[in-house]
Amino acid sequence: MPGARAVLDTNVVLPAHHSAGSASPNRELLERWGRREFMLLYSDDVLVEYAEKLLEHGASEPDVRAYLARVQAFGEWVGIEVFHLRRYPADADDIAFLLCAINGTRRIW
Repeated sequence: MPGARAVLDTNVVLPAHHSAGSASPNRELLERWGRREFMLLYSDDVLVEYAEKLLEHGASEPDVRAYLARVQAFGEWVGIEVFHLRRYPADADDIAFLLCAINGTRRIW
């Protein structure tokens, strides 16, 4: 398994799903994850955020379910044990991604 681990924000996932061109850096990132070049970390809250944003931006429910199933099958679930951030982002939706990243990297320190 690769040593690199990442949490992908919806600002990466959404453009990757809407990009028709293969030159999209966001699409390339998802393709690299598909080739197992890095481990995608996710939490329950991250999955909820992916679903909400994908549906809000026009993805079909079957496509959203398929993407979430892929994340769960090939990503690594992170249990959130540390809930405190020194500084909170202006966008409250970002909290789930930050907590996932912090908790997902704690095990490898």
